[in-house]
Amino acid sequence: SHHGKWLVRIEVLDPPREMPGAADLILNTLQTDHLYWDGEVVYQRQRHALYQAQIAHGLASGQAYYCQCTRKQIKEDGGYYPGSCRNSDHCQGAIRLKMTHPVSAFVDLKHVKISIPAALVDEYFIIKRRDGLFAC
Repeated sequence: SHHGKWLVRIEVLDPPREMPGAADLILNTLQTDHLYWDGEVVYQRQRHALYQAQIAHGLASGQAYYCQCTRKQIKEDGGYYPGSCRNSDHCQGAIRLKMTHPVSAFVDLKHVKISIPAALVDEYFIIKRRDGLFAC
């Protein structure tokens, strides 16, 4: 309805638990329902080198940093990441992206204002997990 293209990207957020054939099943289901995408299907696993290059750039430029906080620690601290590792000199752990222009609200395509809780606005999110898996 907006004269755009419909692109499909297959993401595997947890590769160790990926079910064999799941991507093909998804694509076949879309086609069975007469939903056809424009262009080539992009698979997240084909983009790892690109992701790693961007993460390396983020670390080198100070836009990303290593975090050693565990989920348990964050939960004990109220459930939101408090920025404990933001200015540390850790050289291993999960990698977080610094939010230089946080967004507290936006208007969606149906013109509904979506507000983001204040604690989440300032939270720097993980882009690569401590186990080496990409979180994007």
